This record gives sequence, C-alpha cells and structure tokens, in this order.
Amino acid sequence: MLKNISLKTFTTAAVSSAAFLCVSVNNAYAASFNSISRI
Repeated sequence: MLKNISLKTFTTAAVSSAAFLCVSVNNAYAASFNSISRI
C-alpha cells in the first residue's frame, strides 16, 4: 500500500516536471522566434 502511494506520487511529480519543462522550452522557443522575426 505504502509503496503504491509513493510510486503514484513519484509518477505525478515526474509528469509535472516534464510538463513544466515542456512549457519552459516552448516559451524560450517562442521568445527567440519573436526576437528573430523582429529583426
């Protein structure tokens, strides 16, 4: 039971981290694309 809960928590944390990383990369890409098109 306890092992199951910790595994679920770990998975949730990993998914959250991956989603946050994706958003960060997308934002950085959008920012660089905007600055390139401005030139």
